[in-house]
Amino acid sequence: MTNRNIWIVSLVAGLASGGELYYWVTQEDPAAPYRLPVFFFLLFLMCASLGTTAAHYLAIRFGDEADSIRSIRQGLGVGFFVSLCAWLQMVRLLSMIVVVVIAGALIASELIWEGWRSSAREHTEQPSEDQSGAVPGSA
Repeated sequence: MTNRNIWIVSLVAGLASGGELYYWVTQEDPAAPYRLPVFFFLLFLMCASLGTTAAHYLAIRFGDEADSIRSIRQGLGVGFFVSLCAWLQMVRLLSMIVVVVIAGALIASELIWEGWRSSAREHTEQPSEDQSGAVPGSA
């Protein structure tokens, strides 16, 4: 996807899911049996979309190559983090230590994934050696 498509799709999805989340929280019956799955889905979608927009903007702003797959992956990580923290807060298990551990695990997984991708990219971009077996400089 191009930069413009990432911006448009993620902003529209984020704003639409944010509007639906606002409607859901303020207008729907709190006793509905399907309220929690829909709430968490809309929260995840909103945070992932806006996180994708922010990640893509920061990648462009700081001069890194704007990789759309990486921006989407980081946005999904933001959505997962916020949804997991909201669920843990709902069941009263969230503390600062838990937040730091979850954030650290997501950051470490991103760093490992990015390191794996860059090392794989380096191995594929290395020029192949001369197949004749001749040592350069010896004629």
